[in-house]
This record gives sequence, structure tokens and C-alpha cells, in this order.
Amino acid sequence: MRKGYSSYKNRELLQIIKTTTSLGERRAAQNELDSRNLDAADLRKLENSYRQVLVNSENRKNKSLSFDEQFLFFVIPFFTSRPRWRHDHFSESELERFREHGFDLKRKQAQMIRFFGVVFWILILMAVFYFLS
Repeated sequence: MRKGYSSYKNRELLQIIKTTTSLGERRAAQNELDSRNLDAADLRKLENSYRQVLVNSENRKNKSLSFDEQFLFFVIPFFTSRPRWRHDHFSESELERFREHGFDLKRKQAQMIRFFGVVFWILILMAVFYFLS
């Protein structure tokens, strides 16, 4: 069981109460929230804030890649160097972030755009070699 719920924000306590499967953690979070002496209006405001966070989180998961993100996956990773001390590449780390946070739509779009970017650059190189020879 976690200790130190006093440093948690009210919304974080509500999230623990609503999502945690451990009865002890829920009880401790509920006790901490009760000790803050929130009135009914504050509790309603807290519930609404929590619901809005859930809605925003769900909307963010279903949102498509922006043009800037698409551009970065299509072009930029081919021009950025990868230093020896860095083990991740921009597009790989972004794909990992999408996977970790459940942004499946963005991950699929990024993989497709990256594939088309590779095809594009191969065609450009072939055209350059054709015209130079």
C-alpha cells in the first residue's frame, strides 16, 4: 500500500479511488480525500474535472497525427544523425511512446508514413543515380 497520499492532488486521489483494485489503497485514498473536508460543490467540481480528464484522454487516443508529426516521420529521421551515445532514434522513440500510451491510431499512421517515406527516398536516390549516369 502506498504511503504519503497527503502530497497527492484531489483529482489524483479520485483516480486512485476509481481505478485501483486494491481495497487498502482505495480506502487510504478515500480517507485522505475525506480528511480534506471538501463540500458538496467541491466534490461535484472534482468529479467533473476527473470526467473531463478521461474524455480528453480518450480524445487524444483517437486523434490523428498532425501535419507536423507526419512531416517528421516522413522526412526528418533520414536527415538527423544518431550519436553514438544515443541508442534511440526519433521515429523509434516516438513509436514506442505511442505504444506505451495506447495511441494505436497514431502508431499505425506513423508506421505507414514512415514506410512511404522510405519508398520516397529510395525512388529519389534511384532517380538521381539514373540522371547522373
